[in-house]
Amino acid sequence: GEQSDAIVVAGGMGAAPLLYLLRTLRAAGKSVSFFYGARSASELVLRDQYCGLASVYGEATDDGSQGQHGRVTELISEEMLGKKPALYACGPEPMLRAVAQLAQEHHCRCFVSLEAHMACGVGACLGCVVPISSGEYARVCVDGPVFAAEEVFPQ
Repeated sequence: GEQSDAIVVAGGMGAAPLLYLLRTLRAAGKSVSFFYGARSASELVLRDQYCGLASVYGEATDDGSQGQHGRVTELISEEMLGKKPALYACGPEPMLRAVAQLAQEHHCRCFVSLEAHMACGVGACLGCVVPISSGEYARVCVDGPVFAAEEVFPQ
């Protein structure tokens, strides 16, 4: 099949900010695979927009009500064989960790968008800090929310 320049992985509500990314990658002439996971079919939103922008589109639900029954990461492995796409992911932390692990195994660049409770949104309250690989802490609201996967999920 066609080589994917990027693989975008969405989990549940994590799909919302990825629509702009998908449009931006497509506008730059990139071939993008989009994989969307959720607990059930009712949580898959904006499906037509994502499907229309992606060269490859796949869905997985925990309950099997839409797409593949199981984890969205199971759909990604096959798409990565013999390729070196960049991965972008937004969703629950266990999914982000799994995507980061896949990227590491395939020696691909990976960026994750983290969710955190942001009380102030300007970096003052430190309510949204995450530990990073340097031993320091990063503030999701001002230093992120997007991080290189290896920075927040060191292997």
